[in-house]
Amino acid sequence: MHKDLHETKKVGGCKGKKSLLSAQTIATIAVNTGHLIAGRGLTNVVRFVYAIVLARKLGPELYGLFNYGMSWYLVFIPFAGFGINIILSREVGRNRGDGRRVVGQTLLFRVGVTLVAAAASGIAGLICEANWQARTVLLVFSAALVGRSLSTWSDQVFAAYEANRYFLLQQTVFRPIEVVLGLVTLFSGGGLVAVTLVHAAIWWLQALYGMLRVHRSIVAIRLRGTWRDIRKIASQGAPIAAGLMLMNWLQQGPVVLYRHMSVHEASLGQFALAMQVFMILCYLPVAMGTAAFPVLSRAVARQDGKDIQFAETMVRAGLILGSVAGLVGISIGPRLIEVIFGPRFSEAGHVAGLAVWLLIPWTCGDTLSRLYFARGNFLLPAVCAGLGAAALTLSSPYLVTAYGSFGALIATGVGMGSWALILILLWAATGELDLSHAVYRPVAAVMVALLAFAGLKTQTVWVSLPAVLITLFAATLLLGALRAEERVSLLKFISKKPGSDRETNKQS
Repeated sequence: MHKDLHETKKVGGCKGKKSLLSAQTIATIAVNTGHLIAGRGLTNVVRFVYAIVLARKLGPELYGLFNYGMSWYLVFIPFAGFGINIILSREVGRNRGDGRRVVGQTLLFRVGVTLVAAAASGIAGLICEANWQARTVLLVFSAALVGRSLSTWSDQVFAAYEANRYFLLQQTVFRPIEVVLGLVTLFSGGGLVAVTLVHAAIWWLQALYGMLRVHRSIVAIRLRGTWRDIRKIASQGAPIAAGLMLMNWLQQGPVVLYRHMSVHEASLGQFALAMQVFMILCYLPVAMGTAAFPVLSRAVARQDGKDIQFAETMVRAGLILGSVAGLVGISIGPRLIEVIFGPRFSEAGHVAGLAVWLLIPWTCGDTLSRLYFARGNFLLPAVCAGLGAAALTLSSPYLVTAYGSFGALIATGVGMGSWALILILLWAATGELDLSHAVYRPVAAVMVALLAFAGLKTQTVWVSLPAVLITLFAATLLLGALRAEERVSLLKFISKKPGSDRETNKQS
């Protein structure tokens, strides 16, 4: 038995023959990712329309304050979650029979830490802000934190049970309601505070509905737990929560920091809009990681190497697809943002075009953090995220003073890049990561595309952009960034006849 396990581990390493993801495993991840992306896609569409109206109606100053308040309370969300999403997916993914106990215990624990997080958010807002309007906005958003945290808990139960269709249902119902009520409030004479009140109320309603849906459709909720159970969740969740809070700071922290460093209120709105574009796009790798986590947990338990294969594939996808998004962003982003949001947001267009490149470090860092979480190593991702967060925070004052919103973006890149690079180097040191296929070859393909972009900069965007993307695609194939067996596996998945979700999940 020991020998079999040893050989299985060796198969997962880069020196042996990798255990490729099966078509059934890919299908499981794809189906659940599809539900997550569809739900988030709908959310992003309606919120994008909402953002256009809010930006034009409120102007850069108040719109910046709205997004600052949003980023403020989202900084506290990981503390409210306390790593429960990882605990749920890991425990349920390994043993569904234990699900009822884990679901009840995590909800009981989540209610307690959520109330603490909301209180901390509100008190910190009162201390840090002297402006009465900013204080009010932060207090309302702190109340929204309770509803959003408990709603997110139900989403995490859906993900753990690989039933993300219920997440899609919730988003289909509540996000359009929020936008419609927000617009009615705005055009009825309501101001910034009234819009934030609508936001808070809808999240509370969604939280109640989500818990009811879990109870009726997934597993009966029983709020039972001893102090020993609570301490176990706290001990498991503390390093996860620390890591997720620091990862979240890499996303939300730039806007919060910029608020307290920039002397121009309008400039905050410009930078906040650019970061919002990045946040919308980065949900794709987050959705894939969330949907794949139960599958990764089972792969780790089986030690079949599929966790390594998935992570390596995601790193390559982050480099290549992130570059595609980045090339599109710098080519058409400035003009597109100005057309949609108006000439007052022209600066945001240039910053947003560059912000899209953050998808590369974010995808790599998020994927490798989840790999370590699935293996039960919760401390290492937290340390790496802490180093990245420190790089962001320490570099921001100098870079913002020197370069304004572009400096804030550079500081964000420094933080995210440090985080992702450290994780990649640590993983490579284990001998499991094939640096040639995962990093070197994709980076070489991206460099070829960037050279083509520089050579075609005098051409119109409708000529240069397609040419550069074709160059990137060709370089990816010619340099061997995609393995032959992976192309075969992908073709099998594409040609696979659709089956039931239950059969797919069972086989994976």
